[in-house]
Amino acid sequence: MITIEDVKENKKSYLLPATIIIIFSLVTFFIVIIYYWIAMDSVPKYINNYFLPEVVKTDNNVLPEVKEKEPIAVEGKVNPDATKVIKFAFPTILPKETREGVCLESSLAQPFRKDAFKCTVATTIYDPCFSNEKKDKVICQMNPLNPDIFVINLTKELSGVKLPAILRTNWAWFLELEDGTICSPYTGVKPFINNIEAFYGCKAKVKGDLDVLMGDLTSGEVWTAMRMIVTRDAVGTGWDTKSSEIVKIKTIWQ
Repeated sequence: MITIEDVKENKKSYLLPATIIIIFSLVTFFIVIIYYWIAMDSVPKYINNYFLPEVVKTDNNVLPEVKEKEPIAVEGKVNPDATKVIKFAFPTILPKETREGVCLESSLAQPFRKDAFKCTVATTIYDPCFSNEKKDKVICQMNPLNPDIFVINLTKELSGVKLPAILRTNWAWFLELEDGTICSPYTGVKPFINNIEAFYGCKAKVKGDLDVLMGDLTSGEVWTAMRMIVTRDAVGTGWDTKSSEIVKIKTIWQ
């Protein structure tokens, strides 16, 4: 026999699961609605005002100030101290200044290029000058930091260039040291200092000093050279060393 109390107990046993299912369904429904509003960017205004952060409004097309991001370090970034290597190329647009002359010898300042010559205009020698494919003219610029550049229209055909048996890649026909001092190779007699030959002469800061680069340049990401500043000894036949150091090279021209 089923009593009234039994019916009440059965109702309670069904009521709790049904309540949980209804609450879960309502929560799921509201979550789905909120995600839909966000995805469609259609959040009701009254919800947006109370629950979402306020949008910064701009007037007169002026955007709010944005702070610049910190620079990100990139692996493999070019070394700012690396030596700049410039290889001279015959330009497509020629300089306006022209002269007439001849180039009868290979360059002594840049002996490792087949298009480099030692040229003469009247009684003045220019070295190096560089030829074009037609070989009917050369371009000369003794100091690439100086705008003085000109064309020599050749009055005689270029002679063949005889390259050395061993070609050097650590050579420059003009260079600038880290401190701004400019240097160029000796094309005549090279001075011997402490039984070492100086290949490059530099512009000395003190009158009477000899500022030189000894031996070959050391190539790499940062090129270097052995720099010596010397002065004549009391007898006048040797050299007294004022300073000797390894220096960095800022730019070389090849």
